[in-house]
Amino acid sequence: IANNTYTDVKFTIDYDGQVINPKITRKIHPKVEAEILRVMSLIPRWTPGMLANETVQVTYNLMLSFSAMYGPELRITYTRINYPDVYEKVPVMPDFPEGQQALMEFLAK
Repeated sequence: IANNTYTDVKFTIDYDGQVINPKITRKIHPKVEAEILRVMSLIPRWTPGMLANETVQVTYNLMLSFSAMYGPELRITYTRINYPDVYEKVPVMPDFPEGQQALMEFLAK
């Protein structure tokens, strides 16, 4: 894999805070993609997103950079997707236990 290579992973945080339906949206290498999906299956539960005092499913895009200079970066898009019960932006977004830096450290292991 070349330096400064990146990939995007799209996934949903469900009503219970579980990561579901992770998908690689920018292909790089089958073995790397398999490892990314394996690690995504190990991510601890998040605090789920909230809308009108109810938990909702929220989709994320995670950009993973494979550069010696830069670590993984979380990129969130801000439009609602076409599924009636899955959102990309809600007033209370899902939160990884101990914050985004802890998520980046988990993914870097």
